[in-house]
Amino acid sequence: MACKERSKGDSRDGDDTWRNTSLAAAPASRELGKAWILKRLVHHAPAIFHSFDFPAFELGNAFEDINVQFTEHGYILVGRSQYEAAEGPAALAPTFAAFKDNLCSVLVVNGLEPVPHETVVESSKTATLHRMKTWRGEGVNLLCGAVMEPTRGILVAQQIADDDRWTYSATSTQRDRMLWFERVYLPCGRKCVARMLLVRRPTGVATSPCAPHWKPRRRGIAATPSSLHRNRLQRRGRDSREDGMLVRVRGKILLY
Repeated sequence: MACKERSKGDSRDGDDTWRNTSLAAAPASRELGKAWILKRLVHHAPAIFHSFDFPAFELGNAFEDINVQFTEHGYILVGRSQYEAAEGPAALAPTFAAFKDNLCSVLVVNGLEPVPHETVVESSKTATLHRMKTWRGEGVNLLCGAVMEPTRGILVAQQIADDDRWTYSATSTQRDRMLWFERVYLPCGRKCVARMLLVRRPTGVATSPCAPHWKPRRRGIAATPSSLHRNRLQRRGRDSREDGMLVRVRGKILLY
């Protein structure tokens, strides 16, 4: 996977307001904030998929990979997948509804432990806010929404780091999560292609989901971990409750 660093001349660099991850307490401001965050995630989806080297839908390339970049703050994890789906357009709405309502379970935010309770704390026609505390004490505050068309659907999600209605957020350990999940039915009913991108990193690390100085490796590890990071991951490997996404990555790391 090649994650391209944006050039200074890229027009998107001047539009960083869409990266805002704050929600106010006042009802009107809060709804406007949700709408803005989700709208910008959807708007930037084509550029984001392109920057992470997703092929065109028409090419039909199926793949799934996970890359990890180690930093002084921990690691940045990028999960990509693209595949053909057998269901027809009628399955689009129920598929996205199930994804949106069960987001914490789908993203395995509690590792191999089950999600302990109902996580939806706010819901409207356009936005759903999931909130929970993981078994490790991590604060999860995920805003998600979907845009549906007759032959296309896209669901986006973003960790809300600063929430005036969530007192726990001021002191909690958080991970910034960004998700794009899209399904498109190609013309003439030839096939349905689905693709998903998940970016997870420590809060406060990099302003772009495409972190600078990314060094991809074809087998899924973006950089060689330091001995300290390697030891930490080896210790975590003995814990069956380790993060669900790292269960797959961990095995690759320990083979190197």
